[in-house]
Amino acid sequence: MRQMSSNANEYDHLDETECLTRLSKLIWRANENVNIVSRKSNTSPELLFQQHVLDCLPLVDVIQEKVGSLDSGIRILDVGSGGGFPALVLAAVRPEWKITMLEATSKKCDVLTSVSIGMDLRNTKVQAGRAEDIGHQFGWRESFPVVTARAVAELRTLAELCLSFVEVGGLMFAMKGPVEQAEMEMKAAEKAIEEMGGKIEDLVEIDANMKELGLRTVVVIRKVSSTPSKYPRGVGRPNKRPL
Repeated sequence: MRQMSSNANEYDHLDETECLTRLSKLIWRANENVNIVSRKSNTSPELLFQQHVLDCLPLVDVIQEKVGSLDSGIRILDVGSGGGFPALVLAAVRPEWKITMLEATSKKCDVLTSVSIGMDLRNTKVQAGRAEDIGHQFGWRESFPVVTARAVAELRTLAELCLSFVEVGGLMFAMKGPVEQAEMEMKAAEKAIEEMGGKIEDLVEIDANMKELGLRTVVVIRKVSSTPSKYPRGVGRPNKRPL
């Protein structure tokens, strides 16, 4: 396990920090009408920036290190995008990356589309639907070199929801909490990950430089073989009856 850190001040261009600040404001305003992030803990754009944007920034470096040169416009799928984290942060920071956001709730899809337009993010796409359904469709199944997820489900459920989208040889990045929690989830998910054709490659400890958040983790899973056609199971089953 290694540690990586990120801080808005570490980014060289002031316009990038301003861009992410603007992103926080747009999401915060949208959250007044559609509950996409917790309103109790995100009472201002500044808090939303600290708790979500700064939390997601280290993932940029983790992906960059693991995948290598991504200047050619790699395709990334974010499963269960919700309020747009980490997808919108990735899209804002790396305009050469092509980000697809998969979200089951139509109102949240509308917000993701609206924020993308408001930010003039031309490298994003929003898809409404459930991973259990879309994961079986041609053009989606085993079609992405990188798949991300944050605050969606525990790892054994997440493996079934996400790994069907990852091409063989590709990577899944699951953002998780403290090391102890991540290691417990990894142990519980060993069977599910193997069944889906995955193999845990790394556990990266990240530091958003926020005392309230503490050190968090990214579980990196390599897709080493095709996912059996019966997975993912029907809507709700991966969560109700995890492998």
